[in-house]
Amino acid sequence: MTADQLALHADDVNGLLPPFQSAKDFPIAPKSDKLPSLYQACRQALIDANFARSLLKQRMSKKKDVIGIIRSEIEKLEQDLALEANTRLRLHAMNEQLLGALQEMERMAEDVSTTITEAHGGRRTGLKSLVDRLKALMRNWRLLKQKQRASIVKDALDRHDDDTRS
Repeated sequence: MTADQLALHADDVNGLLPPFQSAKDFPIAPKSDKLPSLYQACRQALIDANFARSLLKQRMSKKKDVIGIIRSEIEKLEQDLALEANTRLRLHAMNEQLLGALQEMERMAEDVSTTITEAHGGRRTGLKSLVDRLKALMRNWRLLKQKQRASIVKDALDRHDDDTRS
């Protein structure tokens, strides 16, 4: 049963309670001629009280069921929120890595552009130093790519480890 169904069922049970009759309504020392009718009234009051008690037990049981359902839904919500928070943290970390990589790539592209511009505007005698700078830039570029790949693999492995622990 869902929480809504349980609540509707509990509302149905609410209307079924018999009217309450207190023990104070009955005489302590009844007259003998009134005993048969008083017996029937006392017996009916006892039956009604027992019926009301069983209905109240059912209500309590239903309330416990509803509370259990609500608790499980809250736990699911908490797990979903924790997963979302973890995902957001990872996304922010990935964005920071990407931003760092893009900034490094931009800096390297500027270095390559500057080196090529200097090669075109300069004399041919300094060409060896420009070629050496280009080689160093290419090594740095390859190193950056390797670092990024390693970082992606490490993050994927960490995520896999976290998922298997959960």
